Amino acid sequence: MAFLHPTPYPDPISKDVYHDLFEYLGLNEGIVQNYFLARSKRCHKKDAVAFDSSTVSSYSRYLKETRQGFNKAGDGLDTVKLLTLFDLATHQPIAFAREPGNLADVSGIENALKQFSFLNISKAQIVTDKGYYSQNNIGQMLRKHIKFLTAASTDLSWVNQHLQKNKPGLETASSLCPWDFNIYGITVPVDAEFTYQRQRNRGQALKGDTVSETRRLYLHLYLNRERVGEDEKRLATDLMSLKNDIEKGLWDELSESAQKKAEKYLNTSRLGRGGKLKVTINEDAYARARKDDGYFALVSNKAEDCFEALRKYRLREKIEEAFKDTKNRLDGTRTRVWDGDTLKRRMFCQFVGLGYQCFLHTKIQELKEQLELSLSDSKLAERDKEQNADLLKWLKKQSMQSLIDWFDCIELTRPRNDDLIHTQTSGDTKRDRLFFTLLGISDFEEKTQNQVKVNP
Repeated sequence: MAFLHPTPYPDPISKDVYHDLFEYLGLNEGIVQNYFLARSKRCHKKDAVAFDSSTVSSYSRYLKETRQGFNKAGDGLDTVKLLTLFDLATHQPIAFAREPGNLADVSGIENALKQFSFLNISKAQIVTDKGYYSQNNIGQMLRKHIKFLTAASTDLSWVNQHLQKNKPGLETASSLCPWDFNIYGITVPVDAEFTYQRQRNRGQALKGDTVSETRRLYLHLYLNRERVGEDEKRLATDLMSLKNDIEKGLWDELSESAQKKAEKYLNTSRLGRGGKLKVTINEDAYARARKDDGYFALVSNKAEDCFEALRKYRLREKIEEAFKDTKNRLDGTRTRVWDGDTLKRRMFCQFVGLGYQCFLHTKIQELKEQLELSLSDSKLAERDKEQNADLLKWLKKQSMQSLIDWFDCIELTRPRNDDLIHTQTSGDTKRDRLFFTLLGISDFEEKTQNQVKVNP
């Protein structure tokens, strides 16, 4: 691939080149830390940062960081935790840390914040997904004085209790979101009680004693009318699929979560001894589930407007795709190294690639906005408007992965003739060249069609 897709590195990038790079970075920790510091200076980290925890599986028995713990891939292998901080305002990754695979979620956040204390992000609000909404995680973040904003399931008893009580407040004009008219939201202050066991002696309190504390939380409740029909359709589709699988005798092949769902929403019976299995939907459970369709919740320990909290969480959702790219396009599903130092440097190289990919994503979004504006520009020639409209239509159909795949098929060759090397590309079109030009790569054609003189 390096022969057909030239890089700034002059020679083909072999395994030995990778090894030398990882080893060099391993001996120069200052390069990594200075890179994190440079990125953090460009971010608005004092407001809020998105936090992502991912697991990387490994077959290796020599990596001390790989341990048995929660494995998102579900492959049963030992894992390393990859903790990544993103700036919500710029959609750019700030820094990453690695932790042993058996480390608890909140301990991972706390350790990462300690490691990155020199980046001055300790005062930032940590925005997480639903993986952190358990009472234990929330309680730990409160005790460790971590400002957080996390999605919470409306199935949680205490969340659902407040939801049912405050549903009328979500039906008023005053609760309408000022920038999304499908959303209604309110904030409910909650004095929540949390219990935990002491980890050390202090005064008359002994290690192991159960302690109860009441802390103030802010429960942001929302109703999205567009999601009502979607939620109903999703639940109906899941239940009918489970019903068909059970009737076919595939109960043992269902996952544990699918079996629990079937037990909650489905009734089974047989007509006579050895008769045909009959599966029906539990109407009461189905009705209880549907009454909360379209509702969702966020929980925080910071007092703020519910729609400001929603804005932050939606910004996090927009960069969710970037979290997945580390594992998919940047080959992060396996460790593929033999020692811990090399693993960290490999992860650092992937992190640098992630930064470039996030930057490209932002530039493409800006390009789409520019193309939209150009279509209403009276000074622009009709021919140029048609080309811009065609490019915009094409870009709207592309995901980041499909866009990169599209240009990945364009290969560069340099056939040699006497003392000249003719640089040629394959597969590029006028639309491709317009795309690169508008991105700011104005010398695209010059680079791909240039003839370079060499020594014989």
